[in-house]
Amino acid sequence: MKIASMVLVTGLFLFSCTGSDTLEQNVGELKDSLQAEIMRVHDDVMPKHLELQKLKKEVDARAEELKNDTLLANNLSQVSVLLDSAYRSMNTWMYEYEPMSKDMTREEIMDYYRVEREKIDAVRDLMLESLDRAIEILQE
Repeated sequence: MKIASMVLVTGLFLFSCTGSDTLEQNVGELKDSLQAEIMRVHDDVMPKHLELQKLKKEVDARAEELKNDTLLANNLSQVSVLLDSAYRSMNTWMYEYEPMSKDMTREEIMDYYRVEREKIDAVRDLMLESLDRAIEILQE
């Protein structure tokens, strides 16, 4: 979040230092910069997307094997739900994400990309947490 805040503050500074003749160019550059930042987060965790499904299958199989151990089976089921939620959250974000038009004002661009950054950060956090919990519970 600190990086996102720095980019937003830098963007505001750039706009305040330029004349109106370069404002349109700066709006486009800001949009491109914020979009690239969001896609970096996406690209960092996207390779783990398939790992979520692989681990879910392993967790589900282990839960089936240990169905007589109610406590462990319940914990495995909770991790399975978490893995599925993380998998679906990335799919949902990718489906709903649309780069914005250069015709928007800088405030609209910044607001949109701030929200999108928060969404993809939440997806990343959920994915990493679910992967960690799955690996941990499979090692028990």
